[in-house]
Amino acid sequence: MKYKEVGQKIRDYRQRKEMTQQELADKIGVTWEMVSRYERGKSSPFSRINEISEALSTTSSQLLQNDNNASEYKYYEVPLFTSIPKSLSFESTQATFFYTAPKWIYELGTYVFAVESKIIKNNTLELRDGGIVYVAQNKLSESGIYLVKEGNGFIFSNASIDSVGQVVAQEIKFI
Repeated sequence: MKYKEVGQKIRDYRQRKEMTQQELADKIGVTWEMVSRYERGKSSPFSRINEISEALSTTSSQLLQNDNNASEYKYYEVPLFTSIPKSLSFESTQATFFYTAPKWIYELGTYVFAVESKIIKNNTLELRDGGIVYVAQNKLSESGIYLVKEGNGFIFSNASIDSVGQVVAQEIKFI
């Protein structure tokens, strides 16, 4: 994979996290100019790929994956949580599994993760048990359903206070 392709992925992930080049540089121990060089394909990011992927809450394989033959209907992997992380943080470094998500989830321009809906204490909202719930880390609209911290767990709520993100979609099981 060429530097430019990896650099574009670094830029995409950084922008989805609403992170500046300086903020990424501070996290990986380089200058913002070096991050710029990585993103433009002018320098090799390979020696720092693990630090970059951790700072961007992704995996090095996601940054290095070759997408030359990507179709319009390409699917992307997002972190999948099958249990509530001990840290109560839904960062990709805490995920054991990744789930294939449709391209439009990736195009939201923010960090998105998937949660098995059975691990969330469901209250009165109309979300079904079973399946996968996609959660965007940033608030995308004024109204919506949010994944909200309650005690040592999480619930679905209409209020965004103490939320880890906004629910953007659900895939349900028909079994």
